[in-house]
Amino acid sequence: MVDTDKDVSECQNRTYLTALKRIHRKTISRNVLPEEMMPPRERYRNKGQKEETFVLDNGTGSWSDVREAKRIAVLASLVPDEIIYKHSDYSVRPYETALMFIDVSGFTELCETYTKAGHGGPSRLTQVLNLYIGAMVQEILTHKGDVLKFSGDAFLCMWKKSSKMNMQDVVHTAIDCGLLIQKNYGRYYTDVGVTLKVKIAISAGLSQFSIVGGHDQCQSHYVVVGQPVWDVKIAEYMSTAGDVLTSASAWMYVNESDYCTQPCGDGQHTKARKLLV
Repeated sequence: MVDTDKDVSECQNRTYLTALKRIHRKTISRNVLPEEMMPPRERYRNKGQKEETFVLDNGTGSWSDVREAKRIAVLASLVPDEIIYKHSDYSVRPYETALMFIDVSGFTELCETYTKAGHGGPSRLTQVLNLYIGAMVQEILTHKGDVLKFSGDAFLCMWKKSSKMNMQDVVHTAIDCGLLIQKNYGRYYTDVGVTLKVKIAISAGLSQFSIVGGHDQCQSHYVVVGQPVWDVKIAEYMSTAGDVLTSASAWMYVNESDYCTQPCGDGQHTKARKLLV
C-alpha cells in the first residue's frame, strides 16, 4: 500500500512539473523578443498578474497564488526535459540523438572590460550574457531541442529520434537551428565595444542519459555519455567563430543538396554555410 501511495505521489509531481514546464514554454512563445532580447527574469517581471487556469492531464485546476506557480515554472524550465518527464527513472536511457555544443567567444574580454570602474561590474555582465544566451536558448526550445548543460559561456543541447522524427529529421533540425542562431546572434555588439561571437558544433549517434545518485541521497546529478559527446567535443575544438561545424557522424544523415557547405579537408568534418531550400 505504501509503494502504491508513493507511485501515485510521484506521478502527481511529474504531472504537475510537466504542466508547469508546458506553461512556461507557451508563455515564452508569446513574448516578442526584440526588447533587446529580454532575459526570462525580465519577461516574467513585466507580465500582468492575471490569474491563469492550468490544465493538467488528469483534469483542470487553478492556483490562487499564480505568481508562486510561475516561479516554479521558471525553475522547471531550467531543468532538462529528461529530468522533468522522468525524474524518478534512474536507469541508463539510450537514445539516438543529435548533440549541439555552443560556445561564446569574447567572454574573457567582456569580463575584463566590465570589471573596470564605471562599466557596470558583474551585474551588467550577467545582464548582457542573459540577453545573448537567453535568445539562443529560446531558439533551441522553438526547434524542439533540450538544453542539457551550461558551463560558463557554453552549453550542450540535445535532439532525440522519436516516432515522429527519424535521424535525418533530427540532424536537419539541429543544423537549421544552428544556422538560424548564427544568422541572428552570430555577432552581438555590446555597449562597451566588445563583440561576442558564437561557434556551433553538431554530432549524432547513440547517447546514454542517466541520473547519478539514489533515492536515499540528498543530491542527484545527471550525465550524458557516448560517442556523440566525444565527436561534438572534437568538432567544437576544430570550429571557429561563425561556424556551424558537423562531425561525420552527423553529416552522414544530411541531404547535402539542402545546404551550401564547405569541407574542412580532414575528411571528417563539414561546415554548413546556409540553407538552400
